[in-house]
Amino acid sequence: MSSAFKRIAQVLLLAVGAALLIMVLRRTGTEKLKEILPALAKPGSWAVFLFYLVMNFWDTVAWQVLVPVSGWRRRVAQCKDLFLIRLAGEAVNGMTPFIDVGGEFLKAALTSDVLKMSKKNAVTSVVLARTTLFFSEIMFWIWGLLPAFWMVSLSPSVRWGLGTTTVIFIVLAAALLFLQRRGFFSTIVGGFKRLGFGLGLAQKFHLSLKEIDGEITSFYRAKKGILCWSIFLHWIGWGAGGFETYLMFKILGSPLTFWQMMLGEALFQIVKTGSFFIPANLGAQEAGFALFAQMVGIHPSQGVLVSLLKRARQLLWAGVGFAIWGIYTIMVPSKSGASI
Repeated sequence: MSSAFKRIAQVLLLAVGAALLIMVLRRTGTEKLKEILPALAKPGSWAVFLFYLVMNFWDTVAWQVLVPVSGWRRRVAQCKDLFLIRLAGEAVNGMTPFIDVGGEFLKAALTSDVLKMSKKNAVTSVVLARTTLFFSEIMFWIWGLLPAFWMVSLSPSVRWGLGTTTVIFIVLAAALLFLQRRGFFSTIVGGFKRLGFGLGLAQKFHLSLKEIDGEITSFYRAKKGILCWSIFLHWIGWGAGGFETYLMFKILGSPLTFWQMMLGEALFQIVKTGSFFIPANLGAQEAGFALFAQMVGIHPSQGVLVSLLKRARQLLWAGVGFAIWGIYTIMVPSKSGASI
């Protein structure tokens, strides 16, 4: 896929997202948004943005268990660096159009440079962490959606849509597991590369896909327990995201029940995944939260405002992440040879 075609596609999809956002704002009512904005002036309201650090912590620990290291002192020091590296990588992911994997290149490069790890181990840990994150996301969807079918009043069309989407991604997760266990990860990467999405993570670090396949297959055979542990830790991270959603709605005066909280976060992640082709999920994210708010008996404008709060949080921590990247660039000479 040529760079010119990519730029045109990005502009067109951005325009579609902007049009969708305008439509959502018109339907929910900008006047209603103005009415609830004063709630954000409450003392301590913006402290909710700090909860992202809790989410990042669990995802960092889930990544760290996949990284070889011995000794608790080294593990603590490593966790600190991985925490910062992940903030930098997710900052890039949040700004990457289409599929948010640009930050995975940065994570692998910084892991190799900062932790003095071999390129093969660094890339393998990033690939496995991304995989367990995906598996845990599917688990979180199931855990958040299925009970909500009975605990929350949903229309038949919404039940059918959410159920179908979850089943589709369960099948995709099973296919990914099947391929990775047999060393066919190169097939997936090669397929995306042919589509022009630039997932040649191994080539960026002058490694062969067979090397990465071999490491992943070996991990599946010898360290199944660690993989399951990583999935569980990521799952806790998704749950923490649900609590962030709960806090944001509470600030606006609409506290959620436990299952409403989980349903809201599951729906949020489904919409983000399903609208990956729209830069920054513009419009789709707001529509998803407006729908969720309406489903649980809250005015849709509150859902839109929560979506905008999440965007503000993303911009805040993206700035921090890019600053961390800049500091590492100055302090740690790059030996990865990767262009991020």
